Amino acid sequence: VDNLGRIDLGGLLKVTAGYGKQVSLSILHGDKVTFKQAFQTEKRELRISSSIPEHCLAGSTLENISFEVIDSKGDVDGTFHDDEKCGRFHTLVVKSESHQIDDSIRYAFKHGCCNIASLPLPQIEGPLCFKAFHSRYTELHCDVEISLVHAPNVDTDENEVQSSDGKLMLLQNSPFFKNDNVGNLLALVKYDEGLKSELCKHGERVGKLENCLKTLNCWKTDIELYMSELQDSLEPDLVNDLDCLSTKEEITKLIEGRGHSAASTLLCSIAQGHWMDVMQDVVGVVALLGTVGSIKLSRILAEYLGEDQMVAVVCKSYEVARALEQYDHNGEVDSRLGLHAEATALSKSISGRFLVVCLEDIRPYLGGVEVNDPQRKLILPAPRLLSGNYPPGFIGYAVNLVNLEHPHIDYRTESGHGLRETLFYRLFSKVQVYETREEMENARNCITHGAVSLDGGILRKNGIISLGFRNPKIYFPVQITNVSPERKKIMEQIKEKQLELRTTLQGINVASEKLDRARHKFNRKQKQFQKYLDNIDDAINDTVTPSTTPSQCTQRLGTPP
Repeated sequence: VDNLGRIDLGGLLKVTAGYGKQVSLSILHGDKVTFKQAFQTEKRELRISSSIPEHCLAGSTLENISFEVIDSKGDVDGTFHDDEKCGRFHTLVVKSESHQIDDSIRYAFKHGCCNIASLPLPQIEGPLCFKAFHSRYTELHCDVEISLVHAPNVDTDENEVQSSDGKLMLLQNSPFFKNDNVGNLLALVKYDEGLKSELCKHGERVGKLENCLKTLNCWKTDIELYMSELQDSLEPDLVNDLDCLSTKEEITKLIEGRGHSAASTLLCSIAQGHWMDVMQDVVGVVALLGTVGSIKLSRILAEYLGEDQMVAVVCKSYEVARALEQYDHNGEVDSRLGLHAEATALSKSISGRFLVVCLEDIRPYLGGVEVNDPQRKLILPAPRLLSGNYPPGFIGYAVNLVNLEHPHIDYRTESGHGLRETLFYRLFSKVQVYETREEMENARNCITHGAVSLDGGILRKNGIISLGFRNPKIYFPVQITNVSPERKKIMEQIKEKQLELRTTLQGINVASEKLDRARHKFNRKQKQFQKYLDNIDDAINDTVTPSTTPSQCTQRLGTPP
């Protein structure tokens, strides 16, 4: 107690209850409560931020499952950030009561988000229920349920399929058993139990695959019907432009999926909290440092740069870039150090070369920026034709059509230049953007540093033209503002159903191939069985002939004497 009669507990009190719980503080004098006050801890919720298919193939893998912790306003709580050095432990655990899932693995939260790159699914068909929860605050959890479809392993020998009771009656509805001679076959199969058992095994496998294929086709029909209903509620332009919803998270997952690249290693390392000493001076990957206003613009800019530059790693300085890769005394890359060692720790590898941008070594644009514009766009003179008029269809310069977001919009080099004056000016220079290829070609006289058009045209400087067509997989995220939240939700549902439909179609293809092989083996075994029956008939006829010996009869049957 100080001289003013106050007690300073100096941070000794600690709330031990979880999120969204009632807590209270009581002060006692002797046995009497002199003060009491109740509180409620802040509310937090764990939710899935990525799409989860309703059906998956048993034994397959769920990839890029994203979770996030949100507050009562629905905003992501960035304080959930795993950092062992600072004593903040925020990890996610996945556990299932009904199936075996390794719950010893901890997935790190980064700024309120957690991404599971790969989650193996059990081999058993049926419903799979698992729970994802925070390792410390178990009240932050969410349940996931997926229906697993049985898909036999392509490499599995069909002869290993076990019959439930050895009867062919399991396939009464199969087209293989509509032959009038089946009754006779079943009546005579008792002469060779081994042959009968093999035929039953192949027949049962055909039946299972037929049922599996029928189920998958029903799911396919249901998904297509639901997608059609969703598409009917949208304008045709939005239905044909679903990629305009490509978010930064989706592009991140695509890059992470390129397992043998430096960009994939970098992003996975950040997501799982494997921080190298130089990571704080790595700005990021080019494709994730800005957004654009339309998918057409995003794709053509990505095609202009090429994937090597889109996934280039951006560092603050040359020293940081050099720290990403070390060499042994023979000049070979030392995989035990740098980003290569990080790849090994993540069960990845880096093959081939990769580009690294050193911001401090870039000669910045010195023509000035629009200081009153939050985006700090470059002051570039509008192009003019020989007539003095502005070229029709000109949209702007590519360097100014990329929008920077926090925190990248605030980044400055030591000389005070931002990413637009350095990185994006280095990548695009004064490349112009036009509405159509025809308008771009008509403006060639005022194009000095190259140009692109939204319908796929590319002119490079010094007389080089890019012909043909390419559909880039890695492009800038799209930030759209003219679509209502309701329509965005419908578009997201359509994209989820498209993913589910692709998974179902893959299952149908696999099941169809296996069914064809199973039918071929069944037919071959059935012919063998029919031949055996024919030999039985010949052997029975020969038994009434005195000249036929028991040994000859046995040989006719095709069974060992």
